[in-house]
Amino acid sequence: MIQYVTVAGFCSSYCEHYGGTIKKYKMRRTKGYQLNPGGGENFPSARLFDNPLDLEIDLLESVLDKIPDDIQALSALGQLYTQRGNHEKGLEVDRKLCRLRPDDPTVNYNLACSLSLLEKNGEALDALSKAVDLGYSDYVHMRSDKDLDNIRPEPRYKQIVKRLLVRIKSSRASAE
Repeated sequence: MIQYVTVAGFCSSYCEHYGGTIKKYKMRRTKGYQLNPGGGENFPSARLFDNPLDLEIDLLESVLDKIPDDIQALSALGQLYTQRGNHEKGLEVDRKLCRLRPDDPTVNYNLACSLSLLEKNGEALDALSKAVDLGYSDYVHMRSDKDLDNIRPEPRYKQIVKRLLVRIKSSRASAE
């Protein structure tokens, strides 16, 4: 029996945009996820995947083959690579996003996370500092984000956190 499923809302909307569907196959000997092109030339050929993340990665890579600077697709792909443990590819995507959106605090924060995961601590701290300078302000997330565990013991990390807290307190004070 074939059932239509939404693997992820973002990927499904891209899929529909290009005239394809995502199907989940449940058969006697084969289980998996498949991308069905639906006739669009912008779509990858139908393939079976064991893991829905692999399907999403394949879909986003196909979108980026046609639209290489699609910010949404790049952001989603970077997150998926990291989820799959492919930190090198995640870093590659985050570096590209930083070239496309150098003044985006979240993009710089994500770059810091990718660099930290690969134990490139100096670069990670530079990217995190830039993210805070550009306005990144989610202190709670930054303090609990496991991607930053490698740089958390660094004195410079503590200075960046202090700078962020001073800015947050200052903006609260001026709002009152």
